[in-house]
Amino acid sequence: MSDMLKKLSESIDNHDTKITVLDGRVVGLEELTGMLIEKDRQHEEKLHQMETQNLKLENTVLSTSRETQEIVKAQADKMYELAKSSMSYQTASAEQAHELQMAKLSAWSTFALKMSGAVAGLTGTGGLVYYLFTHFLK
Repeated sequence: MSDMLKKLSESIDNHDTKITVLDGRVVGLEELTGMLIEKDRQHEEKLHQMETQNLKLENTVLSTSRETQEIVKAQADKMYELAKSSMSYQTASAEQAHELQMAKLSAWSTFALKMSGAVAGLTGTGGLVYYLFTHFLK
């Protein structure tokens, strides 16, 4: 019986040792699980931070794109107005040149009509003969 008690005592001691080892493993696993839970929480936090930064970046890109489109549109409008005013200036300049040419032609035609009228008047009424006669007799 004492042999049996010894074996039982050794078996109990063996079980106690195994339980102690397993308790140590359980404690180690609990610590490891706690660290994994903390790392998972940190990763979730970083992921949330990255999503927030991504959203901010997306909003920045969209607003910058909108501003760029507005600037390009404003520049295109200015270029259109500049081209339009340039065309208006060219049209006005051509009209003024035409009016100046017409005024010159009108002045020359008036001068030619007056001169031809004067010559016709002098020759038609004998005025030219009188003019030559008085001019050479002096």
